[in-house]
Amino acid sequence: MASASSPDELPSTEIVSRIQHTPAGAPAWVERDGRGRLFVRCQGCTLYREVPGLAPALAALVNHLPTCPGTADPTDVDSA
Repeated sequence: MASASSPDELPSTEIVSRIQHTPAGAPAWVERDGRGRLFVRCQGCTLYREVPGLAPALAALVNHLPTCPGTADPTDVDSA
């Protein structure tokens, strides 16, 4: 039986798209985890959704940006 992995044992993630910004300035991107799964991540509204395939993930990111209800974190120096 396989044991559950602790967070320290899980493979790292990598950003596989350009970092885009919502109208409020929050960063959003597509990332791939160590198992090859793709996720759309938005720091404005905390969206973190798995999307099968790179083209659908990029489309989901682009469609999400103008409608993101969240705001940029004022303490995040990268979004300024």
